Amino acid sequence: MKRTVVTAGVLSLLGVSSAFAEDAKIAAKTDRVSLFEVALRCEAAPEIGCGSRSKPVLLELEREPIITEAWLNETGTVLAVVGTEGSSRESRSEIVQSILGKNGVTASELGGEAREIQLKSFVVCKDWYRGAEVDKLSKREARTIAARLVHRIEAKVPLAREKASALGISVANVFEHRFVGPSNSDPTGKREQLIEELSAIAHQTLDEREVAAFKEAMARGVRPLPDDKEEPKTETTAPDCCSPKSAAQS
Repeated sequence: MKRTVVTAGVLSLLGVSSAFAEDAKIAAKTDRVSLFEVALRCEAAPEIGCGSRSKPVLLELEREPIITEAWLNETGTVLAVVGTEGSSRESRSEIVQSILGKNGVTASELGGEAREIQLKSFVVCKDWYRGAEVDKLSKREARTIAARLVHRIEAKVPLAREKASALGISVANVFEHRFVGPSNSDPTGKREQLIEELSAIAHQTLDEREVAAFKEAMARGVRPLPDDKEEPKTETTAPDCCSPKSAAQS
């Protein structure tokens, strides 16, 4: 009986030691995480980050030898990078500021309590996107724009439910291809192509009055306006993986 108690006590101590060792390991890994406040919100959907703007930045950061991972939070306000074992905070910051500057993005590194708050979110891996995963945010932006345009049309002329649904899907597909598809070095040409595609959809789906309302809705732009009266969206499309946490624990 005594031997059983002693064995149980040893195993218990080993468990505690293992837990402490794991905590120390995680702490060592999180020391390699640098966090930056950035302005990468989506203008057309301000509640989320802009996938098309952030994607090239994240991918370029991960091509740097001292950076293993680069992530954006869902709201597009915080960028996180995980450095290699030999990297320093200064070297990571220098690389991040250089690449963001080239892409027209300003950033300030987080420290103190602000860093701790964002680090907890990052390690838990809820609503953070790495590299091409920000395409999910671009798809949300496309659906948001499409819904906005349909609602503007319906404020002018009534649409049958089936027609409104079909129009919304078609318009969202056009914007999604624009945000996620191959890059175009000619912004003017890309805009003209977008207008042509949307105009074709309108004429295929809507009657004359509805087409006029669609053109009026488009003329007002894709950004939210006060009279759009949109409710805040709570949709979540977090990536399936949980690399930040696994990176911290591996």
